[in-house]
Amino acid sequence: MGSRGNFLSFLAGNKPAKRSDISVASIVAKIQRMGHEYQPGNASKPGYLYSPLPFPEFKDTPYQRRAVAERCFLLSHSLPRPFTKQRKLLDIGCHTGYNCFRFQELGYECTGLESDELTIEIAQDVSELKQTGIKFINAKVGIESLKQLGKFDIVLFLSTFQWVVQLCSYETIVRAASVEPAQF
Repeated sequence: MGSRGNFLSFLAGNKPAKRSDISVASIVAKIQRMGHEYQPGNASKPGYLYSPLPFPEFKDTPYQRRAVAERCFLLSHSLPRPFTKQRKLLDIGCHTGYNCFRFQELGYECTGLESDELTIEIAQDVSELKQTGIKFINAKVGIESLKQLGKFDIVLFLSTFQWVVQLCSYETIVRAASVEPAQF
């Protein structure tokens, strides 16, 4: 399904049908296909993830960025914990969902947005395999797509900031994502 169909289906509240063909082996096969067709902004070299998948089944899957776990750890200790209510987090440019998976463990309701179709398929497959319930959406970042997603307490755009700001200003992104000040 193309990015437009995936995004419109998400907005309509349609959940994808459960697939029985998802397995660790099928996900690894998709990872091995990554990076073979170069696309501008593609951060992965052939057969490598940009960041790890934080589950034991994928511990041997090669990835490039060793500092991703450290960055996520530092962020998780800097951001408010959702003690009184579940905070909503949007990760723009989520790749295969590392931050979404980690922040969900801390109690955040996560949504990942990624423009690369194969990468988001991997995130969706892992989410379904692990039954996380995280929403992963294949769509280009834009003012209208962000407005349609609703409000979020926290918006991450790590390793994508420069690309997002090229599309529009930082202030416009913050307004479009409806980020509200956190209440402690």
